[in-house]
Amino acid sequence: MKKLLVSLVLIMAVVSSTFAQDIDQFISDLSKLEGVQHQRVDREMLDGQLKAATEADPSGKLKSQLPPFLEKIDLIEVVVSEDSSADIKSEFASKLSDLKVGEDFETLLKVKEVDTVVQILLKKEEEKSTIYVLVTDEDDIVAVKMHGDFTEEDITNIVKEQQKNFN
Repeated sequence: MKKLLVSLVLIMAVVSSTFAQDIDQFISDLSKLEGVQHQRVDREMLDGQLKAATEADPSGKLKSQLPPFLEKIDLIEVVVSEDSSADIKSEFASKLSDLKVGEDFETLLKVKEVDTVVQILLKKEEEKSTIYVLVTDEDDIVAVKMHGDFTEEDITNIVKEQQKNFN
């Protein structure tokens, strides 16, 4: 009986972590393809880029136009496939549509149009959150993973920013 109980607990732990592994594995697999652009930007790099961009802005308006959640990102990972074959894009589009949302995840947005699928997922942890933005269309595959200390308002603003891109 004790072995059965321990086995059930282990199975439940593996099942609940499967989605995180699947989505992170999805991003990892995609990043390894030839011709795919993969960038990991930590807080220090992001601060440097934002500082350079605002200093180079002659109008001075850029800083006020940046969404506040950018200051709360600890790490952002972006994977973009623009030049992959149709077979590879089809395979990853299929993998994206097959991803299962686990208990630790909340679907914030899911849009399916003719050739475009957009998913925004949230994984809340004790103090931090991870937001995944996954997009496939007939030409591109884009996966963005943002980790940071986001408020509910930040999360709402991230979803609104993405909705602007698809309206």
